[in-house]
Amino acid sequence: MRRFVPLLLLALFAVGATTPTQPLALDLRASQIAWTVAKVGKDYHGLVGLEDARLSVSDSTLSGYLIFDTGGATCANATGEELDEVMTTLRERFFETDRYPRGHLVIQDARRTGPADDDGFLPFEVTGDLRVKGESQPVTFSVRVRPHAEPGTIAGEATVEIERARWGLHYGDSLVDRMKDQAIADAIVFHAVFVAR
Repeated sequence: MRRFVPLLLLALFAVGATTPTQPLALDLRASQIAWTVAKVGKDYHGLVGLEDARLSVSDSTLSGYLIFDTGGATCANATGEELDEVMTTLRERFFETDRYPRGHLVIQDARRTGPADDDGFLPFEVTGDLRVKGESQPVTFSVRVRPHAEPGTIAGEATVEIERARWGLHYGDSLVDRMKDQAIADAIVFHAVFVAR
């Protein structure tokens, strides 16, 4: 995806509009995508780099994209040799960032699924094309978005869980590599919190 997952949330702000808005840009300083990978004995987590996102919305349609940088991923709960191992697994083995430094998420469909909650968040179900490691696959997930008091600004959050096998995110092909891969959860979870202005 130029940085990864959550741009879809931006769309949902203009639910009352009757014509498409001008594309909104993601505020990269106020937005982030966190990743979590579970492994036997410990869960690792960190951030994925964000590069660009644009979105147009109306009361019935939305379109946009998100570009993310897997090569810029970080890990927040490991140090020393453990950190080196985690980042080698993530960047070199899973995502092969030397060959595929970026990925994208392109919105294909979004529909509102209910009324606003007590905090003013509107629920949506979003379907998009997620391209990782040169492989594109459809993803569907829930999104919550909330208008800010400042006109023309929206906030949102979403959680996307992807099955590693669908994008070929494996530790390696040798017998030892396959045994190590079995100690890692089948899915990677991405949680996005972001603001568009």
